[in-house]
Amino acid sequence: MGTWGDGPFDNDQAMDIIGELAELEEGERREHIQRLFATVLDPSSAPADAEVPFWPKEVIAAASLIALVLPGGSVVFDPESSDDYDPEAEENADDEWLDALLPEPGGELIRLASEALQVVADPDSKWFIDWVGGDDEEAEWLASIVRVLNDGARR
Repeated sequence: MGTWGDGPFDNDQAMDIIGELAELEEGERREHIQRLFATVLDPSSAPADAEVPFWPKEVIAAASLIALVLPGGSVVFDPESSDDYDPEAEENADDEWLDALLPEPGGELIRLASEALQVVADPDSKWFIDWVGGDDEEAEWLASIVRVLNDGARR
């Protein structure tokens, strides 16, 4: 698996799920994301033939896609930003994830995204310890995305 940066979409697993989501109609995309988050919250619901119940980097990417369309969504790229992400802005026209976005994710999916991301970003989890490894900036960045999701779920 390749990683070329610290962002939520800067790895092969993220780009794989973005590619899968971009090929789906909006309703199917919503169901796919919802199943992913449900599997994080209940790993026993994963398909029996799954290599692992879920891939944390896919969860981060999917939760980031949800956060992007919410107020303050540009925190996905800059943890100190409070700006909204505008998918129609000229500077974003080439973003590879545009076709994977859900323009209106709805409160339930936003809540699931937040809960799933909190499971993945649990500082005591093996994955978090191995991936983030005490990097406070990475931990704060994930916490910023969770805050945007939590705020969005309350609306």
